[in-house]
Order: sequence, then C-alpha cells, then structure tokens
Amino acid sequence: MKNYHDSWEASGGMRVHDLRALPHLEMMLGTQYDKSPAPQETVTLDQPSFSHVGLHTGLRYQAGRYRFGAS
Repeated sequence: MKNYHDSWEASGGMRVHDLRALPHLEMMLGTQYDKSPAPQETVTLDQPSFSHVGLHTGLRYQAGRYRFGAS
C-alpha cells in the first residue's frame, strides 16, 4: 500500500525589462514547488517520487524583430 494523496504545484516568476542602461535586454526569474503524491516513507526504487523546489533564471535579448534567449 503506497498511501498516495493529491499532488499539487505552485510556481511564479517575474520579468524585468525596459532598463535604461540595457534597453534590449530582459531578465527573468522564477521559482516552483512540486508536491509529490507519494509519502516520504513509501519512496522506493520503483517509485522514486519526491517533492522538490526549482529555481529558474533567464536572459532575452532583442535585435530588430528577433529575440534570442537563454535560460
């Protein structure tokens, strides 16, 4: 018996743009939390599920009508 429960995720982020010094550059930052449906005591090799936190960053540059990004 694995005793699974509901899983959920929360995420959010922000984008900084229109900087005076670098008008064609955008900076992005985000985070997320993903809650596993498997309780900690039932995590096994066949069910390696666990809750985790993520952090995401990125840059985007606009040159004319094209945008180049890295994250």
